[in-house]
Amino acid sequence: MEDALSLLQSIKKLDPHFMKSEILLLLGDRLASSIYRDFKGAQQLYKEAKQANEHNVECYVKIGYTYDKLRDYENAIHYYKTALKKDKKEFKALVRLGLVLVRNNEREKGLKYLNQAYSLNQENVELLVKLGEINMKGDTELEQAEEFLKKALSIDPNIADAHLALGKLYEKQNKVEEAIEEFGTCLKLPKPNLSAHFNLALMYEKKKMIKEAIFHFKQCLSLDQSHFGASIHLATLLANLGDMVKAQKYFKHCLRLNPGSVAANFGLAKILHQT
Repeated sequence: MEDALSLLQSIKKLDPHFMKSEILLLLGDRLASSIYRDFKGAQQLYKEAKQANEHNVECYVKIGYTYDKLRDYENAIHYYKTALKKDKKEFKALVRLGLVLVRNNEREKGLKYLNQAYSLNQENVELLVKLGEINMKGDTELEQAEEFLKKALSIDPNIADAHLALGKLYEKQNKVEEAIEEFGTCLKLPKPNLSAHFNLALMYEKKKMIKEAIFHFKQCLSLDQSHFGASIHLATLLANLGDMVKAQKYFKHCLRLNPGSVAANFGLAKILHQT
């Protein structure tokens, strides 16, 4: 990446006008990447790119994206809409505008833009997963949510987010075995997945498979010691099994995470009273 950066900077110095907008966008992409996450710096470069070529729609989308990441949603929406005024079929602008509207409690407006994006590209896996997740939140659209998620997995069966969302959908429908299968599939993928462990533990707890539930709650905590949900469930299960020493340890851990937790305070007080 550093060699590419040096090359871009050299080109910029040798001929400041050569593909200026495109080079500035690439430099901005570097700052906005997961390595640097310098969204303010990236935004400045994207704005310079826009000044160099106001007809480059990509500039407006990327400026909107930086505002989105900085949680300045008003400006994010403005730039996404400006991009769409220049090109009403700009896929990324439609998707990102739709998502930011959904996040800001304008679900119907957001879905309108996401559905427009879907009409342009029905094979985009990321969009399919997002449509599945959003439709899943409405009780009347569960069937459509399932269709989107299954379609995403038919394109790429190794998408953890799709398996996780489908598992949660089955959980919502009280299809415990199907949910367990999806969360389990998530855990077979290379990257550790805390959410899959937690949701799988909840399903095992629901089925009274306590040993399996405890195992996966512990896996959650091995990935994130500050996970309160796993801690309180684990403490409660251990207390119910009569393992008061370990239960007390986890209730105390819960109180370090959240001193005001009623469940943790009550659980610990009950153990101390019994002993």
